[in-house]
Amino acid sequence: MSRALLALESFLAFSEAMACAAEEQEWETLVRLGEERGKLFDGLPVDLGATLPPEVQAHARSIIERCQLLDAQTCSCVEARRKAIGVLLQEPLPVN
Repeated sequence: MSRALLALESFLAFSEAMACAAEEQEWETLVRLGEERGKLFDGLPVDLGATLPPEVQAHARSIIERCQLLDAQTCSCVEARRKAIGVLLQEPLPVN
């Protein structure tokens, strides 16, 4: 397996872990995983498609598509949390 494909597999594993952390509302874990995944992303070749042999490009494409779906799932959880916090910030403080 090529180094770039291995990196994509790792990227997918981070994306899965991030989606799980978001679903479980483990925000600190989500941030840490996002930072680690970002470092991995920075190490991917700019011309990733050109560096992969033709016989693995379809597999790489499916990995990337799966990552995109997981990112959408993660963003949905984050957006729901952001809205919940926004509602809390708009509510008046209880008077004691």
